[in-house]
Amino acid sequence: MNWPTPRALLIWCSLLLSLCLHAPVARAAGTVLAMPDGLPLQLVEKLEYLEDASGALTLEQVRAMPPQRYTPLTARNFSKGFTASSYWVRFSVRNTSALPVDWVLQHRLPFTDYVQVSVLTGGQLRLRETAGDRTLEAQRQMPSHLPSFKFTSAPGETADIYVRLGNENKAELQMVFRLDTLTAFIAAASADENLLGILYGVPLALAFSSMVGAAVARDRRFSTYALYALATVATWIGFNGHFARFLQFDAPDLFNSLLHMLLLVQTIFLTLFAREFLQTRTQMPGFDLVFRAMILLACGGILLRLSGVYTLVAQLALALMALSSVTALAAWQAWRRGMVHARWFFFAQLTSTVPLAVGLAGVRFGIYAYDGFVNFQGIYFAELLLLAVAQHDHVRLMQDRQRELEQAHERALAERNAYLEAEMSARSRALAAMERRAAFVAEVGAVTQRVADGEFAARLPMPEERALQPLAASVNAMAESLARLEGGRRHWIAEISHELRTPLAGLIAQIEAMLDGVHPLDLARLESLHRAAERLTRLVDDLHELAMSHLRPLACRYAPVDYQQLLADLMPHFMPEARKRGVELELALEPGLVPGLGTEVEAGAEAAAADCGLLPPPVRWDSGRINQLLINLIGNSIAYTDAPGRILIRAGAARGQVRIEIEDSAPGLEQRELEQVFEPLFRAEAARSRRSGGSGLGLKICRAIVDAHHGSIAVSASPLGGVRVCVELPFLPEKA
Repeated sequence: MNWPTPRALLIWCSLLLSLCLHAPVARAAGTVLAMPDGLPLQLVEKLEYLEDASGALTLEQVRAMPPQRYTPLTARNFSKGFTASSYWVRFSVRNTSALPVDWVLQHRLPFTDYVQVSVLTGGQLRLRETAGDRTLEAQRQMPSHLPSFKFTSAPGETADIYVRLGNENKAELQMVFRLDTLTAFIAAASADENLLGILYGVPLALAFSSMVGAAVARDRRFSTYALYALATVATWIGFNGHFARFLQFDAPDLFNSLLHMLLLVQTIFLTLFAREFLQTRTQMPGFDLVFRAMILLACGGILLRLSGVYTLVAQLALALMALSSVTALAAWQAWRRGMVHARWFFFAQLTSTVPLAVGLAGVRFGIYAYDGFVNFQGIYFAELLLLAVAQHDHVRLMQDRQRELEQAHERALAERNAYLEAEMSARSRALAAMERRAAFVAEVGAVTQRVADGEFAARLPMPEERALQPLAASVNAMAESLARLEGGRRHWIAEISHELRTPLAGLIAQIEAMLDGVHPLDLARLESLHRAAERLTRLVDDLHELAMSHLRPLACRYAPVDYQQLLADLMPHFMPEARKRGVELELALEPGLVPGLGTEVEAGAEAAAADCGLLPPPVRWDSGRINQLLINLIGNSIAYTDAPGRILIRAGAARGQVRIEIEDSAPGLEQRELEQVFEPLFRAEAARSRRSGGSGLGLKICRAIVDAHHGSIAVSASPLGGVRVCVELPFLPEKA
């Protein structure tokens, strides 16, 4: 924040106060009677005065007063404050030149009601004139707002001067005078007239400009400033005694009252302008309360003056003028709070109201003489200029703010337009994507309808949109799967027909041969027919079980099972067949199994094993179904393993389930054949061709049994060169 530091403020105030105090005090020592250098008049007798409390003394009585009644007039006693007493001042001057001198004696206080000057030379009264604030201009010897008196002194002549000062009411009274030549007086009056033209014209131009600004911007800052400038100019007109000049009539009493009211009106408009410019109503309510109190007091003073009260109103007007310096503090506080435009208002009040308050206090307490109000008019002139700068600065800041807001609005509008364009583009793309998706969905419907109608070769083209590609792949995979299932169904029907036709054809052929007498009807022929019927029965049973597994899970009766013992019991059943085919059958159980597998266990060995924790974990399975599972898997391995071959069976328990692996040696299966081994009626086309005369449904039934136990079965290539089947079954199936 760019506001002055306390040190800078202190320096500013010190310089300003020194200018306000030093110059008037310097004048006070010699301004009881100011006589310019080079004046051909010499002060013969020092200035003396006496008080006339009743106001009844005459010139003759005053001249007859003894010297002891007079008091020397000095810089310490020239001011009498607010008083209604009259005072007589006397002194003598001598013309020291060889020529007559036209000189002018001027009383420097414009508020004195009556000033009477008597000039005597050689004891004879040569001049008696009256002027003052309560006299008509036509009655004055010289047309000046300051009481002025002209006299001509002959060479070497001494003039005794008696001045009577008095007020009708209690008012400020100072005994200060100026003595100068008539030529210098006229030149000074002419210069003052020229200066007053500037002092009147510039504020009026500023007021007119502000009125225009108020009409255009509808801002009360401009209107209150214009009213304050007009009130200030009107006050100057009153101070300078120009009411009669501008109003074209002379009424001293009316003009005196009008001046007091203008001082109060000036205070009102200054505080109103400060309230509007500094926004005290919302930003600084404490200062606003002071300003409102000042306005109310000023309005009360106007009413009192209209009621005829004089002294109290005059004192109130001067007090409010001095109190107006609080506007500088308000501006300082507003500046500190971030109102940058308040800086010029602060400097304006620091230039005007603060020196004015100091000057009025000095005059009131007699610190220095009032030596012409034109100095204060210059202060007010500077204030109005600085306030105009403050207005301009405020307008500039507002314009900058407005420009920033417009630029921000333009940026926001551009961003909004860009956002809308992007949104429209995105929505257009989304709409196009939706149209593509709708077309794709329609195409999906058409393809799925074709598949539903049996056209399994129908496929969806892969769309460009990645989000739709999984759906297209799924539909194509479904069509592929349905095509494969339809092919498998047809193949299965053909295989079943073939599987049923072959034993039936053989059975019919043998029966016809026996009926025709080709073969004798003996026990061997009947046993052959019985074996053929058993194969046909097994095929029908397998088909029935497989069909039932598709409809519902296989029915199982769960009971505690010792899976290791179950495997051990199957080994004697498969050992002969394995030896016959030249295949080595090996069982490897988890560590800790009681030795002697396949043989009788000695008495007490089982109890000892249980005590040592060597027995397998308890499981609940359907022993019949698990037995069927193991028989199918081990039988397939024996049937499809070339001699010399090897079959390794491993079983172990871990993490709540039993893992059984059956591996065999060559021949193996290709990867695509491994993926099809669980399909019904599947047989390898090459090395592992049909050898056992089985139905081709065994592995499919094995999967159904494993699923019924909530386990898993998988087929992969075996390190032994053949196939490895891995079965994992939980200890306790969910429905056990």
